[in-house]
Amino acid sequence: MLGYWLFSVLGVGLSCVDCRRHRLPHSITGTLWVICAFLFTAESVYHRQVAHLAEAALSGIAVSAALMLLAMALPGQLGLGDVHFAGAIAFTLGWLQWENAATAIVAALIFQWIWTVMAVAKTHDRTMTLPLGPALFGAWVVTIAIA
Repeated sequence: MLGYWLFSVLGVGLSCVDCRRHRLPHSITGTLWVICAFLFTAESVYHRQVAHLAEAALSGIAVSAALMLLAMALPGQLGLGDVHFAGAIAFTLGWLQWENAATAIVAALIFQWIWTVMAVAKTHDRTMTLPLGPALFGAWVVTIAIA
């Protein structure tokens, strides 16, 4: 599907931007969310698979809401770009099954935690910031590969 190809190309770009700037642009990740929603809706209407669209939408909205609450509870840790990117990931994987979306988000958070622990152990700098985008996109790629 076109939505997965678009997401894979933009996901690589967003991960690179996040590595360099430690910031996922909210405008790009939000636009990615909207474009994927449009493409998956068109696919759903064409193939008459409303259940897949509903599962994808609920997955994306649930992840976005949960991470938005986490971002508000821990200011400075997650930005709106991270929240939107994770929501778009959950939406695209939720099309397959909501379990895939949940697995990818949890795997990304675990990978990020391990990466952070290793980086802090190496540098002894507890104030360092690490980008979340590459962990999210990596979990998306692995989940797509095994799904």
